[in-house]
Amino acid sequence: MKALVINAITPLMITPSFETAINDEVLAGWIVETIVEGIQPQSVPANAAWQEEWVFVETHYKVRGYVHKSNLCFDPERIELWQQERKLCVMQAYADVLSESKIQGYNIQSLTRGALVIPIAETITQDNVKWTEVLTPNGKQGFIKSQFLIEYKTTYSLANERQLRQDLLNTALSYLGVQYRWGGKSTLGLDCSGFTHITHLINGIIIHRNSKYNENFSVKKIELLDLGLTSFATGQKTYEASWEEDLQDKNLKTIQPADLLYFKGHIAIYLGDNKYLHSSSTLGKVSINSLNPHEPDYRALLMPTFLHAGTLF
Repeated sequence: MKALVINAITPLMITPSFETAINDEVLAGWIVETIVEGIQPQSVPANAAWQEEWVFVETHYKVRGYVHKSNLCFDPERIELWQQERKLCVMQAYADVLSESKIQGYNIQSLTRGALVIPIAETITQDNVKWTEVLTPNGKQGFIKSQFLIEYKTTYSLANERQLRQDLLNTALSYLGVQYRWGGKSTLGLDCSGFTHITHLINGIIIHRNSKYNENFSVKKIELLDLGLTSFATGQKTYEASWEEDLQDKNLKTIQPADLLYFKGHIAIYLGDNKYLHSSSTLGKVSINSLNPHEPDYRALLMPTFLHAGTLF
């Protein structure tokens, strides 16, 4: 059975309790599948009382967890409408849906980047501001500034590689400075794989929602690069003095902007010019760092755990 996420940010919990770790987050307007198989007996209470308030779900990108029923709509007619109608994706970090097409309208629902709405009509006010009337996931109608919305993408094309790489970089950079949150995937906080996952999802691409490489998704592995340090994978030592020759001349011809960088327990997006963008628990936010050991934003403790890169192209 399918369910529609109606609240702005809905956590998928490891167990049916708010006092446990978050496995992932789903956003307003997303569809999840409720399931009964695959529930681990050790992760739920011995009695079935939890089922009165919680449901076990799977996302369309194959992540499972427990969701409180207050976050979901189970009405088949509303879900069918939501699946059939054209949708727009919120790109503003946090956007209000208002009762009127003016800033004085009261707030109907606040949504984060990545949430979905159904467009009804577009209005241009006397002060030349474009508003889009929308149906929100919680079933209400309201107005949101048109500049906060883009077309919802469920597919992608590699035909224009340069444009797709740039779109991924633009989306990734829009999260710069957002706090680190374990299991998070919104502009209120995200972890390393939540950051890379939502960056790709907004652009119509499904990658593994984990820092580990998974060949069953869209990314192709780029074999281990010599980054001028002790490699976690091989244990072999190279030297910082070899940076210019080995990395600049060889490795940076292999990895391109918007490719993924895989570390032991961590993942990042390569920006180009030696820089990468990642959600760091140590730094506490989405940050830019360098692969070059001669630059001040080089992460000496992280780089020895580098494994390999990955690309869509």
